[in-house]
Amino acid sequence: MTRTDTKLQRWIDLLAALLQHRFGATFADLRSLVPAYGGDKDATTLARMFERDKDELRALGLPIRVRDEETEDGLVQRYYIKAAEMYLPYLALAAASTTSTPPHVPPAGYRSVPTLAFEPDELSVLIRAAEQTRKVDDPAISHDAASALRKLTFDLGIGLGSVAGESEKDAAKVPEPAAAATVCVVGDALLRRKRVNFVYASMSSGATDERSAEPFGLSFSSGHWYLIGRDVVADSLRSFRVSRMSRVTPNAKKPQSPDYAIPANFDLAAYASLKEPWELGDETPEEMVIEIRRSTGASMTVQALGTAAVGNNLQRRFQVRRVDSFARWVMSFAGDVVPVSPPRLCAEYQSIVASTLAIYTEKIERAAT
Repeated sequence: MTRTDTKLQRWIDLLAALLQHRFGATFADLRSLVPAYGGDKDATTLARMFERDKDELRALGLPIRVRDEETEDGLVQRYYIKAAEMYLPYLALAAASTTSTPPHVPPAGYRSVPTLAFEPDELSVLIRAAEQTRKVDDPAISHDAASALRKLTFDLGIGLGSVAGESEKDAAKVPEPAAAATVCVVGDALLRRKRVNFVYASMSSGATDERSAEPFGLSFSSGHWYLIGRDVVADSLRSFRVSRMSRVTPNAKKPQSPDYAIPANFDLAAYASLKEPWELGDETPEEMVIEIRRSTGASMTVQALGTAAVGNNLQRRFQVRRVDSFARWVMSFAGDVVPVSPPRLCAEYQSIVASTLAIYTEKIERAAT
């Protein structure tokens, strides 16, 4: 290892030791926890090394704190890091950061954390890189890559609970390559507040028709980009999957003058976080019913979702646009929650269960050989 690598390893070991001791660790404790501080080295030399490491880490923004403690042997110093201060920067889209309303920031842990803004194409590269990293034959690295993908989808407007309804493949699906150019065109129109005209393919039927929309924001959800804005003809707020948009043309009249204003009460993050994967799209929603079969902590959270079914307090009704996403979400409860109607929901659920079982059966048989 080079000298730089050695220092980096020492820093990582030190941070890990401090984070594991919420009430603090003395330097004597750290000598047994950080390999570089152990051994037969001179105690004074090691103490100077620790002080340098501590100062350099603080200079990088890592909040190493110290607390004095009275003991039988006199005054000792305990060093610690508050876990709540170790959050990564809050992520946002550059297009969204130009609006007058700042991005929604959860209160816990993020109060003093700066925002890191990504251009749409930059975010696309990051997601593709994380997806490739997940394919590395190393469980720890794959887990970390999946965690990074969850942070991206969470901070950009879709909660972890929503992502849980997707299969492992779909939850980490990267944006369609064909959508990248469209995202740039729509993003530019959003910045200039220009209306866009486009041809849109319906998610359910595949039929195409011409649309006109006033972009209010771009949202990334479950591996897809969505344009959120006012449908000019319908005069209502709609979500359009970018990959289903073609021949996107911003209004060329008065290019330096805005065509519309985004309503002051529109909150992109709040709007996106209210949408579950099965609610996305512009198809007519269909009512679907599920039933809670076993009372567990996870299954009982379903009672706070949807609406009550008449005559059965264990059944809940949902308005669903994407039956595949809804069926995967139901399957995540491992039989504690099951579909009731319509028949196509039950058929989709059984199909997903069968295909998932086949995957794990194949893995078990391959491992056995």
